[in-house]
Amino acid sequence: MKPVAVVADTGSVVAQGLRDERLLIGEWGGMVIGFKEARCSGEMTMRCTPSQGMRLTIVLEEKGGRVEPRLDLHRPCADRAGPQTICLLPATEPLWGVSRNIRGFRKLSVRFDTDTLRERMQEDIVPMREFSPRLRFADDGIWQLGRLLADEMVSAYPACELYTDSLLTALLARLAHIQSEKPYAPQRGGLTKQQLRVVTDFIHAHLADSIGLRDLAALTGLSQSHFCRAFKAATGMSPHRWHLQARIGSAQQLLIERRLSITEVALATGFADQSHFSKVFARLTGSTPAVWRRAHL
Repeated sequence: MKPVAVVADTGSVVAQGLRDERLLIGEWGGMVIGFKEARCSGEMTMRCTPSQGMRLTIVLEEKGGRVEPRLDLHRPCADRAGPQTICLLPATEPLWGVSRNIRGFRKLSVRFDTDTLRERMQEDIVPMREFSPRLRFADDGIWQLGRLLADEMVSAYPACELYTDSLLTALLARLAHIQSEKPYAPQRGGLTKQQLRVVTDFIHAHLADSIGLRDLAALTGLSQSHFCRAFKAATGMSPHRWHLQARIGSAQQLLIERRLSITEVALATGFADQSHFSKVFARLTGSTPAVWRRAHL
C-alpha cells in the first residue's frame, strides 16, 4: 500500500482544540484506509462526517486523556470506557469526538461496504445481518490488526501486497465474526497437493512481482479468508511468509553465483533497495547478505 499524505482530513470538521495533524490515506481492494496522528490543546471537539461506506475506527493511542465518541454531540456515550476504543458505524451515521484533556492521539480508520466484505469473505459471512452502530467496544484481535496496518501506513518500506491483503482479510473476518448472528464456523482443512503445487509454482514464477491474495485464492477456487487458513494448514506459514522466504531463497542462490552485486540481487528479487533487502534478509537468516555471501563462498 502506498498511502498519500494530505494536509487536513477532508472528512472531519474540527470545532476546536486540534493543533496539528498528519493524515495518510491509502486505497486497497475497494477499501479506504486512513491513519491520523494529531496533537491537541486539551479541550477538543471534532465531527467526522458520514462516509460513503461502513466505517471502522480504531484508536491506537491517546495521550493525556480520552476521546469520547458520540453519535449526538449533546448526548454522552452510553458505553463504558475501556482499554481500547473501537467504533463501527454505518454509512449514514456521523461521529463526534469530545475530550476535555486530550493532548494527542493516533487512530486508524477503514471504510468499506458490505458488498466488498461479502466478495472477499464469501461463505464465511453468509448469512450475515447488517452492521449496527457500535461505540467504544474492545476487541484485541481487531486492535492488533489495526496496529499492524498503521505500521504499514507509516513504514518507509511497506511490505508486499500479499501482506496487506492478509491483514485486511483477517480484519474483515474478525468483523464478520463479531457481527454474525450465528457462531463463527470457518471451513477447515488444508489445500490439496494439486492446489498447493499450483499456488507455489505461481509464487516462484512471480517472486519479484506484487502478488495479491485475490490472485492466489483464485487459483484454488477458494475465498480469500478460506485460502489463508488452508495454505497455513498445508505449509505451516502464511502466504506472505512463504512468498518472503521464497524470495530470500532465490536471493541466496544469486548471492552464491556472484554474478550480481547485492543491490542487483535486491532488485532482482523484488525489494525496494539494498537497505530494505538487507533488513529483511538479516531478519530471516540472522546475518546480512554480505556476511552470508562470504560465509558460503
